[in-house]
Amino acid sequence: MLRKKTKVKREGSTLKAAQLKKAKKLSVAKLKKDADKYFSQYIRLRDSNKFGVAECVTCGDKKPWKQLQNGHFVTRSCNLLRYDDLNCHAQCVACNMFKAGNLYEYGKQIDLRYGDGTADRLHAQRHTTHKLKIEELQKIITDAKEYILENNNQN
Repeated sequence: MLRKKTKVKREGSTLKAAQLKKAKKLSVAKLKKDADKYFSQYIRLRDSNKFGVAECVTCGDKKPWKQLQNGHFVTRSCNLLRYDDLNCHAQCVACNMFKAGNLYEYGKQIDLRYGDGTADRLHAQRHTTHKLKIEELQKIITDAKEYILENNNQN
C-alpha cells in the first residue's frame, strides 16, 4: 500500500511529513548520545599533553588519549554531573570498567587537583535531579566540537 505524502500545519507554515520526521530526530536521547561522544573526546584531549598522551586519573598509566575513556567520579546516570568538568577525567579501561571506576583513588585525585572536599561536594550532588534540555545538550556538543577542532591538531 502506497502512503500519500501528508502535510502538517505548524505555526502558520506547512511542513511535509518527512521534514517533521527530521525535526523529531533532535530528541534528547539522540543529543545525549552525541554529547557523550564529543564530551568524552573533549575530556580526554583536555587531559592530554602536547604529544597526545594522557594519564589515567586513578592509576597514572599513560596512553594516547584515544586509548583512554572518559571516566566519571559520580556516574553518568546523574545528569547534573554527567558533563561536569570536575567530575570527568581521562581514565584507562582497566580502572573505568574492570575496577568500577576505582572510586577511592578517583576521589583522592579530585581532592588533590581541586582542593579538599571537592569529591565530597560532587558525591553529595549525586541524587540531585536535573532534566537535560535540548538547548543545553546542543551547547555541550558545540563547545566540545570547538575545543576538539582547536586542540586535536596539536596532538
